[in-house]
Amino acid sequence: MIHGSFTDLKVLDKVEFFVQCQRLLMEHHPDSPFLCHQNNLQERIKHVKSFVTNYKGLCYQDDTVCALYNRIIVTDTKAPEHALRMNMYKTPSPDYNAVVIDFVVFRDIKDCARFVQANYDPRVLYVLFVRHNKVKLYPVVEFLQQIFNIPVV
Repeated sequence: MIHGSFTDLKVLDKVEFFVQCQRLLMEHHPDSPFLCHQNNLQERIKHVKSFVTNYKGLCYQDDTVCALYNRIIVTDTKAPEHALRMNMYKTPSPDYNAVVIDFVVFRDIKDCARFVQANYDPRVLYVLFVRHNKVKLYPVVEFLQQIFNIPVV
């Protein structure tokens, strides 16, 4: 299991992180556009190389989940894109109130429970996702209700 700063990993460990992502995709999400194929190999390599050389956030990896995320400050919940742009490729903010999930691959949504538990922090008010170049902001309680399909009291 890996849990901590992505910049602290050796290049070989960073590459292995993305190899594990491909394994999870092949086994559990064979139709994913993030899966490397002959026709998108150069694009995928360029994408991975950018993360390996530039990403300064945090990482989490176990047998069922691989995630790159960062702790950021969100000052305007109506414009989460601004927070994302201001924090892209920066180290985690010491004054964070949100977590942005930059990249995640998982076997099943329920497997994210370990990732969430390992990274729980009461200071986090929001979770941001980037999907298809669009930023979605969730208040933490709403996020937990949706991801685990349980009422949170």
